[in-house]
Amino acid sequence: MSYKSKRNNIKSILIMAMVLMFSSTVSATAQRIVRLTVLENGTEQPVVSAVVTYADNEAMQNPRHAVTDTEGTAKLELTSGNTAYYYKVDYVGFVPATGIIKPEDSAKSIYMKEDVLGLNEVVITGSQTARPLKLSAVTTQVLGGKQLGEAG
Repeated sequence: MSYKSKRNNIKSILIMAMVLMFSSTVSATAQRIVRLTVLENGTEQPVVSAVVTYADNEAMQNPRHAVTDTEGTAKLELTSGNTAYYYKVDYVGFVPATGIIKPEDSAKSIYMKEDVLGLNEVVITGSQTARPLKLSAVTTQVLGGKQLGEAG
């Protein structure tokens, strides 16, 4: 291999390395991470496994999703650094919470209110062997398929 061809190979390797470094720098600056902490209003206990839906438009088109961890925190990876994002947090038994993440936000706390009218308690019991209702440990009501269909 001649000196000139070695020099050209080294040049092309250096150019490729510079392009890779530049592209990784551009992609790193274009993204930002926001930590969204979801807490129960009043007790300030973390809400574990709440679903966070977020998008860069108010209509929530092309949304992304995250789930809170045991600390009630979700890590949102926002692709646009200087754009406001809209979010909605859902969890069973709580009123959905919505809001805006501003471009300058790096962390945000959300307080969810309990939905006292939204859920009624349902207890389902079952056994492998048939037994008379009067021998059940709790008050039991048997519903047939027709009754379940009518109830909706």
